Amino acid sequence: MNQDLAQLTALSGQWPEASQRWVLVVRGNRGLLPTAAATLGHAPADARDDVLRGLLGAGADSTSRLLAAELLVAWDRADEAWPLLDANLPGDPRVAASLLQRFADRAAATRSRKGALVRGYALERLAGLVDAVASHGIMLQAAQAYADGGDVAAAQRMLEQATAGGAGAGSGGGAGGSAADSSAELAPAMASVIRATAQRGDVEGAERQLRQWHDRLDGDDREALGEAIAEAWMVRGEPSGERAVAFPERRDPPRVLDDGVHLAAVAGDPGIAQETAAVGGPLGRGPGDGESPGGAGGRAAGGPGKEPDL
Repeated sequence: MNQDLAQLTALSGQWPEASQRWVLVVRGNRGLLPTAAATLGHAPADARDDVLRGLLGAGADSTSRLLAAELLVAWDRADEAWPLLDANLPGDPRVAASLLQRFADRAAATRSRKGALVRGYALERLAGLVDAVASHGIMLQAAQAYADGGDVAAAQRMLEQATAGGAGAGSGGGAGGSAADSSAELAPAMASVIRATAQRGDVEGAERQLRQWHDRLDGDDREALGEAIAEAWMVRGEPSGERAVAFPERRDPPRVLDDGVHLAAVAGDPGIAQETAAVGGPLGRGPGDGESPGGAGGRAAGGPGKEPDL
């Protein structure tokens, strides 16, 4: 009866009153929280602040705050929702885990840096509530979310924890697991961390990570990340030198970026590849393609580069 009345009140457009009625419904049955959020989520923009004031004002409790958190995520305000969810998680680990997973899934749809960051928070909390096998994959998801949100330190921390615990989690080193399975799970998170590290300006750190995790990444990832690192060097205004980018097995012709940066394998050294930023030279343009940097009209490759899309 209460649920029907709450639904009818919402349909009549009395959104603040409907929110209070839905709180009563959810207090009696926590499983109806998603239903309440789905109904109240249809509130028009000009009614939403009134709904939130009613849920978070005098007399607010954990149920009303959790409902407010659900609504904020639905309204693309996941960064405001997270503190409410975090402070009002129920004591039952299974119920808390379900709420955290739901929040993380919905925050992913916001496609914003703030949304990615709080998704990382939720996934990190969730990793501590599940078994070791599930925790491994969730930590990798958290690493990607943190990287997408711009918190490279947190992303690295999650990745290190997942890597350290992976051998005993049954994914890479447990019974039935394989190194290939582990690499397939780790690679997306590693690639996200390397790319985020380069984009924040720590290009040396990104290169170290690319060397360190080289064997876990496939050739396409290594090539794409090498190009991202080369671009990051140019954004920093340091295109010259022989920066190490790990493509040890690469034997195809060097790839040329629009600005003349070449990514090529170093002959005779199977463990290192070299990013060569000079426009001319043996890895640069061939004869007749223009003067080398040492010529009268030559130019250095690089200059201002495209700002990375953060």
